[in-house]
Amino acid sequence: ADGADSGSGQDSQPGADGSDSDGGQSGPTAEQIAACVTDELLETVQGYYEANRGKPPGYGKNWKRVLIAFGAVQDPELAAYTADEASQSEQVWAGWKPVREALQCLED
Repeated sequence: ADGADSGSGQDSQPGADGSDSDGGQSGPTAEQIAACVTDELLETVQGYYEANRGKPPGYGKNWKRVLIAFGAVQDPELAAYTADEASQSEQVWAGWKPVREALQCLED
């Protein structure tokens, strides 16, 4: 029965069961994201990314890394932004506080 579908669905979604995970770095689950990241915060961060992605020295890249941490985008070349990094950023601009809190929630 060449090409017959056994109904398991495993072949069409490699890694869906976590077997192909990259050492636990696969990121938060949808449930964790829903619990930690409000739609409003996600929209705000997306707006910051759009507004800054063309500006030096890489402001947009930081916001993109937040979006990666929030599970909104994927980029194998960038690591997700961390709560520790957001804590440092918050010392420069208080607007990072809700982002740091959400990242901390995801990391806990």
